[in-house]
Amino acid sequence: MEQGRRQLLLGTIICKKCDRIIAEQDTEKVIVYYVECNKRDCKEQAVAEREVQYIEA
Repeated sequence: MEQGRRQLLLGTIICKKCDRIIAEQDTEKVIVYYVECNKRDCKEQAVAEREVQYIEA
């Protein structure tokens, strides 16, 4: 029998800028959460996108 069984985590948290898997979450169904990670490049890209949206509005 297997002794070191790992729990299956169905939720995945992914950075919406760099597509890096940030974490896995225990959920009842398969689900993907998109957030911005703390990497410098991702933060700078998010700020630039917000500035463009503000100018276009």
